[in-house]
Amino acid sequence: MSVRKSRRDEAGSMSEGVVTGVLSGLVTAGLIALFTFVSRDQLAELVTRRYPTCDAPRGLTEVPRELVHPDGEALSSPDYSPTNATDGYLGSTWIPPLRPESFDAHQALYYNSVDRNTLTLRFDRSVDVALVCVNNGAAISGTIYQNWGKARTVSVWTRHDSDAQVTTLRVQPTEALQVPQQVARDLGQVQQLSITLLDSYAGLRVETYDPQSCGFEADYTDLPDGEQAKSRYTDGCFRAPIPRAGLSEVTVFTRDD
Repeated sequence: MSVRKSRRDEAGSMSEGVVTGVLSGLVTAGLIALFTFVSRDQLAELVTRRYPTCDAPRGLTEVPRELVHPDGEALSSPDYSPTNATDGYLGSTWIPPLRPESFDAHQALYYNSVDRNTLTLRFDRSVDVALVCVNNGAAISGTIYQNWGKARTVSVWTRHDSDAQVTTLRVQPTEALQVPQQVARDLGQVQQLSITLLDSYAGLRVETYDPQSCGFEADYTDLPDGEQAKSRYTDGCFRAPIPRAGLSEVTVFTRDD
């Protein structure tokens, strides 16, 4: 009797194992089918419906720039002033002071001092900060974006830097140089936040046809729309990596109406 019962139990366990294996296989096949037939953009769409991103900050409201007051040290003023990070123009950049050896290393080297490499944003009123996004590097053109350095590790904090959210930024391809990246989420009700740059990526050696980058005076042509076109230096030149790295724009989103 005991032998028969044991065999019966064994057969039942085998059956259960088969059923479990079949179900597991069906689930796996379903997941494979999902990832096969749902495109990357569609998956991103599914994610952003629930979690707003810097590309699609759905359900969030940008804090008006007139309510944001940037403060911090700069490599030089007004060229790389903190206001460049909140002026809405991706062609201007905030760059903190750099150590002198940066220019020999061809890479932006920040001081080991929070006071020197931190951008602080103060708001006119307390806001529920849901998302903080940055545009990294000089986004004025593809050549300059490649040639200049970019911020690498960024720390965002509200009361003390020990409670920071730390992010490693990407170096974007030139076709995506103006795409913002997330550096913080769900900071709660705050009246100010701080963004500290900890280290940087070096830029690349590039070939440029910009006269001024090659050491020549540029000629400009007035255009009908009021803009000016700069002449092209036909011989071109190669520029070593330029040791400047900062943020061209910071955007803060809130859940407030």
